[in-house]
Amino acid sequence: MPACRHTYRQYTIKVPAERRAAVQETMVQAGIQTQVYYPEPLHQQPCFVGKQELSEEPLNVEAAVHSVLSLPISPGFKDRDRGTVALAVKESGGKAVR
Repeated sequence: MPACRHTYRQYTIKVPAERRAAVQETMVQAGIQTQVYYPEPLHQQPCFVGKQELSEEPLNVEAAVHSVLSLPISPGFKDRDRGTVALAVKESGGKAVR
């Protein structure tokens, strides 16, 4: 709706696991903070030990935790802000994995 705004606070991309640290470093050098919010799969976190619904490894979760990287996003971002982040990802060699 025209009068409404999103409340997203992060935009997560998937990059090759072997490139994630380099992509993060390039982003930091460009003044853009990134974050890995879930470095350990839920089913391996102590608070979920013994939970039947998380007792088995979900499909591809082990690979995903090593290849996801969250970028900043905000309702206040302008087109140029999004462009700056996108260009930094592109220049870092952090081609998104589909």
